[in-house]
Amino acid sequence: MSLLRTTALFLLGLLFSVGCTSTPTAAISEAEVLQFIEAYDRDWLAKDTLSIAERLDEQYVYYNSRGQIRSRQRVINLAGHPSYRVENMRRTEIAPAIHGSVAVVGTRWTATPYYQGNRYDDDQRCVLVLAKRAGAVQLISEHCTEILEE
Repeated sequence: MSLLRTTALFLLGLLFSVGCTSTPTAAISEAEVLQFIEAYDRDWLAKDTLSIAERLDEQYVYYNSRGQIRSRQRVINLAGHPSYRVENMRRTEIAPAIHGSVAVVGTRWTATPYYQGNRYDDDQRCVLVLAKRAGAVQLISEHCTEILEE
C-alpha cells in the first residue's frame, strides 16, 4: 500500500473517530431525579402546561394501561384541558436506577383525576425514563399500568 493511501486512510479514520465522539454528559444524580419528579407532579396539580412542556423531551411518549400511546402534544393538551384536574395526588415507592445520564424510575402514583365530568380513582405503577442533557433533566418516556386487585 502506498504511503499516500495509508496516510489518507489514517486521516479519514481519525476524522471519523473525532466526528463520532461527543462530549460526555454529566451523570444524573438521585437528588436531581427526586427534584424533577416533585416539580413535575406539582406542575400537573397547577395545570402549568408551559413547565410541563419544558420538562418533556421533544420525543416524549406516554404509554397507558390499555397499551395506547400518547404523544407529547396530546399529554400537554390534556394537562391544560379546562375539564381536566387532578386531586389527592401522591407519588410513593420511588425507586431510581441510574445509569450515567439516564435514570429509569419506578414509582407508585395515586390520584383522583377528573376529566369531562368523570371521576377516576387511579392507583398505578409508573416507570419514568429521565435523561440529563446539556445540564437539563427531561422526561423521555412514561409508562403507567393500573394496579388491579387480585
